[in-house]
Amino acid sequence: MNDTQGIIEKIKKFRDERDWMQFHDPKNMAISIILESSEVSKVLTQKGFKVQKSR
Repeated sequence: MNDTQGIIEKIKKFRDERDWMQFHDPKNMAISIILESSEVSKVLTQKGFKVQKSR
């Protein structure tokens, strides 16, 4: 088992111990992604984040 697989297994165990699988349907996952991305956008906007152009 590589590191990535080990982390995924730990996350699944954490999820299963809390019975969170019931919330992992496509609709709820899409809503969560939208909410989290808006939070990231807000933080980056407030901090004046600027994209550096690669050469």
